Amino acid sequence: WHVVQKWKLLGEDLDAKTTRELVERHRGLIETRPSGSPTSKKYWDEAMACLAELARECRARGVPVALIVYPTLPQMKAPKPLPEAQDLLRATAAIEGMVFVDLLLPYAAAGEAALLESDKSHPSPLGHEIAARELEAALARAGVLPPR
Repeated sequence: WHVVQKWKLLGEDLDAKTTRELVERHRGLIETRPSGSPTSKKYWDEAMACLAELARECRARGVPVALIVYPTLPQMKAPKPLPEAQDLLRATAAIEGMVFVDLLLPYAAAGEAALLESDKSHPSPLGHEIAARELEAALARAGVLPPR
C-alpha cells in the first residue's frame, strides 16, 4: 500500500515510473478481488491450488490444517456481503477439509482496535486475542484439540 501511495505522490519522475512498472507487473498480487483482472485470477487460482496441495499432503499424514483469514480495514468497515476473497477461501477450505477461521466479523465487531494504531494492517494485542479465541473455538468444533 505504501508503494502505491508513493507512486501516486511522485508523479512522472524516474522513481515513480519504476514503481509504477513494478506495481503493474505484480498487479494481481495486490488486488484483493480474485476476479479483479485476468492477472489477479491467475494468482488466486495458483494460490488456491497451493492450498489444496498443502491440505492433501497434510491429510495424507493425519495433520489437520486450519486456514485463518485476517481481514483488511476496508473489509472491516463494510463486512457484508462477505468479500469475494473470503467466499473463495471458505469454499476451498470446505472442499479440502480444512478448518476455516474467518476473522472478518469478529474484527469488524471490535473495530479498528483490533488493528495496530501505527499501521492499521496488523493485529493489535486485542486482534491477536480475538484470533486466538476464534481459532480455539474452530479447532474445538472440528474435534482436533486434545481434551483439556
